[in-house]
Amino acid sequence: MMEALGVEGVAFSRIPGACDQGVNHNPPGVKSASEILMDRNTGGIDFTWIANDGSTTFAHWLPGHYCAGDNIACDYCYEYSTPEQLLACNAQHMVTSTNDHIQQYINTRAPISPTSNIYVPIGCDFSMPVHELSKIVNKWNSEIYPTTKTFAIIESFAFYVDLVNKELKEKSESLLVRNYHGTSPETSFRPSPYWTGFYASRMGLKIRHYEATRTLLGSEILSVIHDGLKLRTNVNEKLFDIWNDLSPSTHHDYITGTATDYVFNGEQKPLLEKVLKNANILKRDLLEKLKASISVEKDSVLVYNQLGFDRTALVEYDLPKNIDLTVLKNVKQISYNGKGLSIEHAPSLGYQTSELKSQNNEKIQYTFDGDCYTFENKLLSAQVCKSTNWGIKSFIDSRTNQNALSSIGNELKFYYDGGNIYRFGFENENCEYYLQDAEATPGEAEVLEKGPIRFRIRSSVSYNVASGNHKMIFDYQLVVGEPFLRINVTGSSPYSTSVTTNFPLRDDISKITHGTPYHYDTKKSFAFSENQHFNASIEATHNFVFAENSKKQVLAAVYHGSTPAWSYVKDTIVGVIGRNTPGSGCEGKGADGTDDYVHSILYTLRVPSGLSSDASSGKVLKEALSYNTPLSGTYLSKNAETDNSAPDHYSLASVSGNSIITTAKNGDFDDHTVFFRIYNPRTPKNITLTVDSGLFGNGNVRAYNATALERIASPIQSKDNTVSLNAQRALYTIGIKKV
Repeated sequence: MMEALGVEGVAFSRIPGACDQGVNHNPPGVKSASEILMDRNTGGIDFTWIANDGSTTFAHWLPGHYCAGDNIACDYCYEYSTPEQLLACNAQHMVTSTNDHIQQYINTRAPISPTSNIYVPIGCDFSMPVHELSKIVNKWNSEIYPTTKTFAIIESFAFYVDLVNKELKEKSESLLVRNYHGTSPETSFRPSPYWTGFYASRMGLKIRHYEATRTLLGSEILSVIHDGLKLRTNVNEKLFDIWNDLSPSTHHDYITGTATDYVFNGEQKPLLEKVLKNANILKRDLLEKLKASISVEKDSVLVYNQLGFDRTALVEYDLPKNIDLTVLKNVKQISYNGKGLSIEHAPSLGYQTSELKSQNNEKIQYTFDGDCYTFENKLLSAQVCKSTNWGIKSFIDSRTNQNALSSIGNELKFYYDGGNIYRFGFENENCEYYLQDAEATPGEAEVLEKGPIRFRIRSSVSYNVASGNHKMIFDYQLVVGEPFLRINVTGSSPYSTSVTTNFPLRDDISKITHGTPYHYDTKKSFAFSENQHFNASIEATHNFVFAENSKKQVLAAVYHGSTPAWSYVKDTIVGVIGRNTPGSGCEGKGADGTDDYVHSILYTLRVPSGLSSDASSGKVLKEALSYNTPLSGTYLSKNAETDNSAPDHYSLASVSGNSIITTAKNGDFDDHTVFFRIYNPRTPKNITLTVDSGLFGNGNVRAYNATALERIASPIQSKDNTVSLNAQRALYTIGIKKV
């Protein structure tokens, strides 16, 4: 992402083993990230960080924290004077002057700096500027520089990156290249996750943030489609205002859920609710404008696909209250809340109108034996039972006729969690984390929908835990043609509790592969602590997680949209779907906070058939994105008055092979350019982007490489309305000029 953004370097502080960061969590026999970088022979606090796709960035670790220089004016303070003291968190040198402070900064960092340049950050959280910093620096330069020839300067991190790169170039040298999966001290940088409790704290913020982001991305693409169709809809200002309201949620104490209760309840939650409301209104208005421009000869549904690949999927759409009964009979299925349901096709970044037809070649089958509901499509059969507290008793892959589960799936477990909103109890020193007794009382189930498109069943279970009785609602959905079971668990987390869902599989798990913000990675779980109840490392996953055994056979996959905390223990995929952890009486770091709100947590369980252990095919991501970002639909009446200015189908752009266009948008600084972001799960690779000639002209389009921040770079080869690119990394941004 750093390379795609055009960012020249990144600095970071908190890594495993660093001072004041708690227990050093690493697999047995593996050095911590700080031990590796602090080694005088094979370390180095400046290095080239290479991602799994081959993209790189300049990386700098800030030893001694990102506030290391804040005490520069402190008299009679202790400072580290060697890398070894810093590694041991044992500052032994008593400083008596500002010059002495600077000298100890040098003594600690020079032995582990690849060049003659040293960077010391000043300016901690909520800190006032250091008084008379310029005088302190000038004092060093006038008194010490003449002897040591070491010059001090007040400058930015970007300036430091330039200095390092300039010296390396002059000496024809390069930095060590490190990766999470490096195999030696010189190639490894494994910042194994810790302080991972926030992955599952304040789920409501994560849900609203992701939903608002997806909705706004859909609106941006729709606005470009409007331009291509000459619909004259200028919503750039509205888009900017809503994005502006959403942008604070990217703060490290916002989407993470780590702010105090006062800030969470008084600022963050209300603002995100406002953003989501306005984003939905804007997208609805853009669809209505498009709908008013299309004429159809028969009653139809307008299907909009904001994802950058063709797909056939479920679409759910509103039906008018006064709809004619002769039209209603052609709706393939009506949901329990009165919406139309159908399986429809839509092109990449585009829309398609589809005539309402009642016939369907496939339908969901289901039975009930007094305890268990069994429902199936052509790809899987699932069984949920009252006797298993509405957990999944069996999950049969129809192609192999194998049960993917070894025991009850989607079983909820309630852990007493003495941690806080930052960290799980098992991550903290002197803190408790243990499995609670939770007596379960299942209620009766209600079949909400019987098909033919979707089967849906809802049930509830009351759990009696130490803090009281808690009701959880289970909603299972199976759709024709889908290789996964849709799951929705709704409820609140008991006080001082983390709630997990568990899927025990038919074999031990060797490793998991999961999505990252713009790629994927493969990880092995390791014991995170000595806690006897739970101690596995939790990963921050995006969109999907799939597990494989030692034979590289995929055992199952989970898709999710906004619940990132997943791991595995032996044969079981574990997801943390809720936390309410005030951290009272526990040794923790960071703010305390609670979350007793009711949340609806959505995820799926997918059968293994059709998936390989190689995520570079892009299949698993496309399925997950299709689940997380449903097709949008709206009813089109043949009798509606429209201006008939738009065609009945349209695609703004498409990309070849297994690549995906993740978004398209008008430029923020140049509204005559449309920027396409393209993800390539497999690199290197030749890709072809095909765009609408109506928007970009009938001749050769004018295309350019650009950063994700929309900085135009070199031209790209194009012919007619196609752009060719040799992709060397996972993420590219291409700018194309409108006619």
